[in-house]
Amino acid sequence: MNIVKNMKPIRKLLKALSAAAFIIVLSTMVLVNSGCKQAEYNITGNWLINFTLDDTGSFLVAFSGTKTIGSVIWENQMSGEYNVADTQVDFVLRIYVNITNSTTTELFIYTFTGTIENEDRMSGTCTAARYSTPDEVVSGIWTGDRR
Repeated sequence: MNIVKNMKPIRKLLKALSAAAFIIVLSTMVLVNSGCKQAEYNITGNWLINFTLDDTGSFLVAFSGTKTIGSVIWENQMSGEYNVADTQVDFVLRIYVNITNSTTTELFIYTFTGTIENEDRMSGTCTAARYSTPDEVVSGIWTGDRR
């Protein structure tokens, strides 16, 4: 009889935990299935980004993370972040650039917005600005091809 009395608090706790777990699972299902668009393509991996701003250029980057968010890796270091929703992609890349005819480097911030066309190709518009003069923005276009 003593064992049965001691089980009542445990049963109440289990019922409360079960109810809480049900509410958490239900809330999660509502959040996942409402309004938030999932990424249609997974861009993780290596990509060659070609761009045209004042001049043309290219660089190899790696996207590391999930289908929807993660880090942009350039020259083996985290240099930015990406975000994917449906077929839309946005990423930022912060790169130190050697200034022509100078021994100094400056931080440039590249912002890319575009569309993922298929699992191996994406394209869109981009901007670049020096960190020291963020109001002086140059705009252009870019394409990315999976490597």
